[in-house]
Amino acid sequence: MPQATAEVRDFIAHALAKGAQPEEIRIALLKKGWPDDIIETAFHAEKGASKSIVQIQNLTKSFDRNIVLNCINLDIYEGEIFALIGVSGCGKTTLLNTIVGFAEPDEGSVRLNMDVSSIVTTDLLFRNPHGIKKVFGFSTQTGSFYENLTVDENLEYFASLYGLSPATISRSRESLLKLLGLTTCSDQLAGTLSKGMQKRLDIACALIHDPKILILDEPVANLDPFLRKEIWSLIKEINKQGKTVIIASHFLSELEEFCTRIGVLYNHGIVAVGTPLELKKYYTQNYEVIFQTKSHRYPVLLNRLKQQRGLHIARVHTENNRVTLYTPEPQETLRVLLHLMSQSKEELVDIDVNRPTVREIFETMVKKNE
Repeated sequence: MPQATAEVRDFIAHALAKGAQPEEIRIALLKKGWPDDIIETAFHAEKGASKSIVQIQNLTKSFDRNIVLNCINLDIYEGEIFALIGVSGCGKTTLLNTIVGFAEPDEGSVRLNMDVSSIVTTDLLFRNPHGIKKVFGFSTQTGSFYENLTVDENLEYFASLYGLSPATISRSRESLLKLLGLTTCSDQLAGTLSKGMQKRLDIACALIHDPKILILDEPVANLDPFLRKEIWSLIKEINKQGKTVIIASHFLSELEEFCTRIGVLYNHGIVAVGTPLELKKYYTQNYEVIFQTKSHRYPVLLNRLKQQRGLHIARVHTENNRVTLYTPEPQETLRVLLHLMSQSKEELVDIDVNRPTVREIFETMVKKNE
């Protein structure tokens, strides 16, 4: 077993070095025939070797005696894409503001494990933000760029705030224009850009000083599905450039595809942290069996399915002419379902078996912590 774990861990380390995301690596290992337990053991070993670049310890923050964050403890690893999720108003933005030093905690600290002079905690950071401002890039939910300046002028202005030399500004600007697909509109006023291009510009402004950590608060809010996909792909590319990325977002189904780990903020605290697969395996034993028939005569079929002895179906959900069965026994459920369809001469259009989405897991966690 140790030798097998070492072999899988070498595969993981090599894939991560090439820029692959953990979920992509897991799928590749599963296709190679490695079992779940060895894959998870290897990932834990690799994660243990990762450097914690941000350590949040016993962090508490209140506003007007209303507790927003209560004793938050969290490690964020160097080079990962870490997602922070939670219901609206749960304190995600407050936590991001505290990490970057915009808000001073009542108790606790945020420690940065890097050589940034002697400033390592948020209380000192709050009193002297200039000491480590080069560490963070922060793209807020509402854009920070100036609409009456061109793309180039915005980048030059934000670069000047960090005291960068003209040569450095020129190199950074050209690199970011290319990376974020802004080259063709560099002379265009920011206010005339589309929403998607404005978000790209805002991220570029946050990256102009080449920070180690990029923080994004709701980076795909108010964007259509096509633009959201573009921004997620861009975030992934930025991460491949060596940036640690911290994201707060409520687009849960999209987060699980792009993020390394997810932290769940609920009732003022972090109630769970892990990879999407770890959260799925820990918080639910159910799988999703999703199917669609040509006739859409589901009530009769589902009634016969519920009458099958020994078959455990935890929940049934029907939407857009598709049925999702939640069951810890996907193979047996699939066998019985196909048998009943054959008896009823139902024509199957589509069928799939998956682990539940992160959204389902989040709802399960919230219910457990109510």
